[in-house]
Amino acid sequence: MLKSDTTGTQKISIASLVDLNDELIAMIRAGIPLDQGLRNAAKHLNRDSKEFVEQLALRIDEGSSLEEAIQISTSELPPSYISLLKSAIRMGKLPEALSAYTSFTRSRMELRQEIGV
Repeated sequence: MLKSDTTGTQKISIASLVDLNDELIAMIRAGIPLDQGLRNAAKHLNRDSKEFVEQLALRIDEGSSLEEAIQISTSELPPSYISLLKSAIRMGKLPEALSAYTSFTRSRMELRQEIGV
């Protein structure tokens, strides 16, 4: 799901970001080209996130690296997530970083549900 900020741009919800991470982890581990994998992932993700993921795939297909494609998406993604991706890509630890982020975020979402926030 996307959320509007005050400038009218759409931000990806944390739940959609977790789903996207799951797809990215699977693609990377399976050796699937990111542009192809992202297009396929768009079919399985929240309807509201589809356009963002398709645009990401298009940027990669046009020759941008994942890091460059994500950097263009600063209005849709949390700054901390962009920083995490950039660092993980440079260290060659993207699947591990995405997995840790996803695990932490899921735990946080569950805790928020339990306490009713």
